Amino acid sequence: MRFIHEVTAFVFIAAVLGRIYWAFVGNRYAHWRALLPISKAQRRDLRQTLRFYLFLRRNPPHGNGHNPLAGLSYVGLYIGFIITILTGLGLFAWVIRTPPWTTLFGWTWSVISVPALRLVHFLLMFIFWAFAIHHVYAAGLYDVEEHNGELSSIITGHKADVMEQETPLDDAL
Repeated sequence: MRFIHEVTAFVFIAAVLGRIYWAFVGNRYAHWRALLPISKAQRRDLRQTLRFYLFLRRNPPHGNGHNPLAGLSYVGLYIGFIITILTGLGLFAWVIRTPPWTTLFGWTWSVISVPALRLVHFLLMFIFWAFAIHHVYAAGLYDVEEHNGELSSIITGHKADVMEQETPLDDAL
């Protein structure tokens, strides 16, 4: 089981590094600018999305790609991924105790104790499971509510271009 865990961990590290790379060279939906609410429109959409999630707005703000709240969630998720990778590599270095692993990741033992490294590594797993469950639910909800192909585009490769459409009821809420 440890061998399977370690092999999948290195595949996971490669996937995370690949996604971080894609955040700098990818299309407009995958770029890091789409994940952080840096523009005035993104901050407005963030407020409208929060209003929708808090049931203060009937319809979600329309648009393709991730909404600003989802983008911020991904930033937090990838911070968690990096912490998971560092704690995992620290534990790996502690188990095998050979260079270059101890040289590269032995510092983690001086920052946090080995039992605490294990605990953080373990607890993050539950956060990732909770995120995955919510992610599947939210993706399905948005595909149904917005009719823009957010989820079905994974299969079809096509997203509908949806224009921002406000309804009078949204303004009243």
